[in-house]
Amino acid sequence: MVDNGDGTITVRTAVTGIPSEVLLSDGTVAFKDVGRVFANVIDYHGTPTDTSDDEFISQTIESISGPHPNLESNFTLLCEVVVPALT
Repeated sequence: MVDNGDGTITVRTAVTGIPSEVLLSDGTVAFKDVGRVFANVIDYHGTPTDTSDDEFISQTIESISGPHPNLESNFTLLCEVVVPALT
């Protein structure tokens, strides 16, 4: 966590493993995204120990490792794959 000095903090979150995987009904992996590190900026409204009033400001991706087809499609791949599979 980094105090940005303007009433906001930056929290870096590393996601390991497979945060996103879509399996079709026959067990085929339609796609999966693997591992990344996010930086989230949060306004904590002067109360760092009270998360109930925190406000999400922004999120950036600082590091990418592995395949990320859903992320690279701006998260449209999910609909492109799932909707036809459900109809």
